[in-house]
Amino acid sequence: MKIVFTSHAKYRLMERGISFADVRTALLNRRLARNEVQMFKTRKKIGDKNIEIVYKIDKNVIVVITAYEN
Repeated sequence: MKIVFTSHAKYRLMERGISFADVRTALLNRRLARNEVQMFKTRKKIGDKNIEIVYKIDKNVIVVITAYEN
């Protein structure tokens, strides 16, 4: 599945020191949790970091909205 990042997500990843590779790993090994606005959230421990990713799926493309350490 293709993964794209919004400008906001790219900025926040850089600001928070989260790599694109970590986000991809978390998304490809995710547990789904749906919120009220048709977006999804996943949480994954990668190394010593717990990252949380907010994303949506549009026509088999994962669109990353934001990501942060939790």
